[in-house]
Amino acid sequence: MELFRNLWGIFWMLFFFGGSIFIHEFGHFWIAKKRGLRVPKFSIGFGPSLFSWKRGETTYCLALFPLGGYVALPQMGEIPILEGKENDTLQPISFTSKCLVAVMGAVFNILFAFVLACLLWVVGLKTPAQERTRTLGYVLPTYNNVETPAAKAGLKQGDEILAVDGTPIEAFSDIEKRIILSTGHDTNQQPQAEVTYKRNGNIFKAILDLMRVQTNPVTKDEVRFSGIAAPQQELVIEAFEAGSFAEKSGLRKGDKLLQVNDVPLYSIMDLREYLNKKKPQTVTFLVERKGETMRIACETKTEIQTRGWLRYGNETDYVDGYEGEDGVYLLNTVGDKFSAVPNEGHILTCNGASVQNAQQLSELIKTATARSIMLEVEAHGLRRIVVLPNDGETVTVHPAETVQRVGIAFAQPMRTVHESPFGQFKKAVGSTFETLGCLVNRNSDVKMKHLMGAPGIMRVLHRFSIDDFRRLLWFMVILNINLAILNLLPIPVLDGGHILFAVIEKIRRKPLPPKCILGIQNVFVMLFLGLMAYVIFFDLRRWQGDVQSEAEQRRLEKLQVPVHMK
Repeated sequence: MELFRNLWGIFWMLFFFGGSIFIHEFGHFWIAKKRGLRVPKFSIGFGPSLFSWKRGETTYCLALFPLGGYVALPQMGEIPILEGKENDTLQPISFTSKCLVAVMGAVFNILFAFVLACLLWVVGLKTPAQERTRTLGYVLPTYNNVETPAAKAGLKQGDEILAVDGTPIEAFSDIEKRIILSTGHDTNQQPQAEVTYKRNGNIFKAILDLMRVQTNPVTKDEVRFSGIAAPQQELVIEAFEAGSFAEKSGLRKGDKLLQVNDVPLYSIMDLREYLNKKKPQTVTFLVERKGETMRIACETKTEIQTRGWLRYGNETDYVDGYEGEDGVYLLNTVGDKFSAVPNEGHILTCNGASVQNAQQLSELIKTATARSIMLEVEAHGLRRIVVLPNDGETVTVHPAETVQRVGIAFAQPMRTVHESPFGQFKKAVGSTFETLGCLVNRNSDVKMKHLMGAPGIMRVLHRFSIDDFRRLLWFMVILNINLAILNLLPIPVLDGGHILFAVIEKIRRKPLPPKCILGIQNVFVMLFLGLMAYVIFFDLRRWQGDVQSEAEQRRLEKLQVPVHMK
């Protein structure tokens, strides 16, 4: 089943990524043929041809590197590095033909985006119901033991964010976006942002001294961070933990929790913080049920949320184990030193001694004097001996973590948004120009290395095609609008560069020297290829980091004690 899902994702990834390139190049090709231009080659991709065929004067080919494509148009100016050299003497073409041919690739991308936007308008895009709110549901108090900027500035749950750096906020996701793309700094060049918010009917402004947090362990990418963590949401009961106090308290499915011990509730995270900070033995909820409010008392319970675990090794090479119901189990391994150690299995003995818990295993490892540690491991009904090196590695035990619970699961309602194509276009165009503005602003934290190249785009397409096809359509609308705008920038090699040359020639009333155009084109081709290589390098490194982060997330999920709801 997983193989089928991946193949399905790969098919749509190639279809839409290749389709966007084809649509763009076909726009150039179609208008060039209509205007009577010579078109010796139509290529999807760069580099050596994988296969090709010729029809009329045009050779059609699929090239090795699917990072774009081109239509060879020698009358528009040759780029021998990419397109090869045309030896025939060709008639010059008009200013109108040059501009039409150059712009038509972007026009076709816009048309393609419009078709997809219309389709998305009909089927709708599913988003969390609370996404449309501007009211804060939770402000993170600390991050890595440091007070967050939002908490430090005095923002609280229930505050309604109106603007960030003067830009109006329409939805909760806009807050994080505005923070990340902000360019403000204090006198010490530390990032800042100004937030306008409403509290109890009054409007205030606050300056957030933003933090930078790492988003990728390999590329060390950092983004601006405020500590605004969740939107306001309705706490509607969907299910109870089997045998929980909440199930026996008189609460019912469909009840909406308004307060806990007279403290207003704005989100699930808000309730969790209250329970774990105050650790009350009993709480009283203010509940709304069928339009009426009532108070219901409910006992709480302290339960293990994260199992105890231990790590043996060093910073780069280590093996983790965790405490299960009947002993210690292998969790995961990292690094070449422990590459032979399985990622799962019940640890029965260590150097011949029975293992009951993580603390005992830690002591057995610490007291071992031999150069190797022998573990007897059982997995899938088979027992095997696993050998760990004992040459300076350390062992650290992390005890189990407990939380205060009442045993409630809350509904996570989704709403289907049918946004018009023009609304989608407005957001995509605005986002594209905003990103371009950040790239040329020296105060911005958004740099060239943060751009997404072909590998990153294909990863997103693959993921969306598996998870939510409507989100794939949404991304394709944005991608095609991006391609259209970027290709029309007045930079040699791009379509906008051809228009720029045509305009200069029109003003001069004579053509530019071919050697001058060729020299400029070649320089910018090398710069363009260098930029592509730079972006792809960080794309691949970011992929590597994401794989590590996903592995860490799977490790954390294994440590979570499952809760059975009904």
